[in-house]
Amino acid sequence: MTEYDTRWHLDKRVPIALVVLIVSQTAGAIWWASAVNGSIAALENRVDFNDETNRRQYDRMNADREAGRQTAKQLARVEGLLQSIDRQVTGLVSHIMQGKGK
Repeated sequence: MTEYDTRWHLDKRVPIALVVLIVSQTAGAIWWASAVNGSIAALENRVDFNDETNRRQYDRMNADREAGRQTAKQLARVEGLLQSIDRQVTGLVSHIMQGKGK
């Protein structure tokens, strides 16, 4: 034996059970990592969906807020008109009542 063998090799003293255990643990780790990756991808999709839903709701909320402002302006205008009509009716009633008293 003049040349030393530097290549990797498996000694016959290593039990087959140890080899099977290491291979099965490696396969299990790969399977687990794949399952975790799938779960993460599903969660990322849900986050993206929720972001889009939140954006649409925010836009809708802003539109509703603006519609509320417009409604408040219209209501104020209607109240002003009703007060003007009330004053006119009150003036007419008092004018009519003064005419009956003569």
